[in-house]
Order: sequence, then structure tokens, then C-alpha cells
Amino acid sequence: TRRQRQVDLLQQVAACGTWEINTRSGATWCSSALLLSLGYPGDYARLPLRRLLAHAMPTDRIRVFGLIRECQQRLQTQCRIDVQLRVASGQWRWHELVMESYYSDDGYLARIGGLVIDISQRKKSEEQAWAAAEFDALTGTRNRRGLANHLAQLNEQAEAAAYYLLMIDIDYFKHINDRYGHPAGDTLLVEMAKRVHEALRPEDCLARFGGEEFAVTAGDLSHQQVVQLGERIRQRVAQQPFYLTAGDSQAPMMVTLTVSVGIAPLALTSDLDHSQAVAVAQADQALYAAKEAGRNRVVAHWQP
Repeated sequence: TRRQRQVDLLQQVAACGTWEINTRSGATWCSSALLLSLGYPGDYARLPLRRLLAHAMPTDRIRVFGLIRECQQRLQTQCRIDVQLRVASGQWRWHELVMESYYSDDGYLARIGGLVIDISQRKKSEEQAWAAAEFDALTGTRNRRGLANHLAQLNEQAEAAAYYLLMIDIDYFKHINDRYGHPAGDTLLVEMAKRVHEALRPEDCLARFGGEEFAVTAGDLSHQQVVQLGERIRQRVAQQPFYLTAGDSQAPMMVTLTVSVGIAPLALTSDLDHSQAVAVAQADQALYAAKEAGRNRVVAHWQP
């Protein structure tokens, strides 16, 4: 009884439960903590394995079955995997499944047991850390690092034949900050990101490079089509004014903004850092040409 209380206390502190499968009989056993977390009474009769695994996401369920088979074949003796389980509240929560197999003297798999540890808070912290590392805190778009990781994923998939990089810069944005203040400028950046995103396709990627400069990657387009995409972005920004409130003023002020866009081809190669650096340099050159030509226009690197 004392040992059982110690085990129960450990499971409460560690937010975990214990389980075991008798491979000879096929019976399963779960600790009261695990049963309660899944919505069963703490003294519930032994659950069939399939009913127990029904609490896992279908994809996770397949992975667990695969690990059990590997234990039977002695391909695995110990393992840890993260799975999502449907708990008593009906929510899906992340858990770490710790599995260990035990064999008899004659080499027969006698039982498989382990822990189920609630790691939802850890997963939430990991997601927040990932978002902070790859997404811009102000606009919610990707940042430079997020764009680089996105390109790395595209490089692995290699689905599109050609990609392009569009550099987008807000014209005379410094005047906005000087006249209305940086909080007003931040508000405009958020609205700007929304408008640019609305002009994109679902597979396109938008990132904030810093300040008032944004970048877009797009694939499966011809030279003419990507220029049309740049024009669609430019028009989406210029056609409707922005409204903001500056200082103590309660009446919103109307501000008209335009953007200049520079476009360059983006080659996905084994040296992706170099490819991205070349595309950024060429898109910046095209962007500079757009500024020199009067702003509020789209220029491609290959255009004379």
C-alpha cells in the first residue's frame, strides 16, 4: 500500500501514467492516473489494447503499432516517441510515450511496458520558441530565418521548376514615421503585410526582411506571370488608402502608400545560402532601379 501511494504521488508530480501489455495473454494494464486522464474510472477493468490506442491520433496509432511489432522482432527494446492523445476533456494533448520490452530467459517477449508523460506545456513552449525564431513579432510574417527554412523545405521537395524572389519596399516610409510617429508606422506595417498576403497565392511565402522591406518567394510561374504577381501586389497597396490614428487625435487620418518591387530568379541548388544571396542581390538591384525610375513600379532583374 505504501509503495502504491508512492507510485501515485510520483505520477501526480510528473503528470504521467504507467501501462503494460502482457504479450502472452494480450491483456493490458493501466495505472489509475492514466485511466483517469483518459476518462475512465481509476479502478476500471483492463482495457483492450485497441481501445487504449483509439485515444491516439490515427497516424500516431500506426506508429505505436509499428513499434510494438519491432519489439516483438527484437528490433527495438527501448524507445520514446511523442504522440497526441484524446484525454477525458475531449482535447488532444501531447504526450511522450516511453516504451521498454522485457524478455524471458528463453528470449520470448514477455511484456511491454512504460510511461505516458503529459508534455503539452513543453510542446507549447517549443512552438512559442519556434515562432519567435522564425516569425516576425510585429506582422506575423516569416522573418529572414523563417524564409531561409522555407526555402530549405522547398529545396528538399523540388516541386516547382522555377522560383522567384520579390523584394518589396514601401516608398517614403521614413516620412510616415517622422510625421506620425513609430507606433503609427508599426500599424501601417501590419496592414501592409495583410494586403500583400491577400495578393498572394496559398503556396507563396511572405517574409519581413526588416524595417519597411518585405520579400516574397513564388514558384511555378513564367517571367510574365511573376511580373503580373508583382503588379498585383503593387496595385493592392496603392489602390486603397490606409487609415491611422496619430497621437491624441481620435479622428483617423487617411494615408496613401505605394511600394516598389524588384524581382529576380531564385535557383534552388545544393548551396542554398549562395543561391539566396545571389537572388537577394539581383532583386535589390531591380528594386533600386524601380526607385530610380520614380517608385510605385515593378522591375524585374532580366528586364533591360
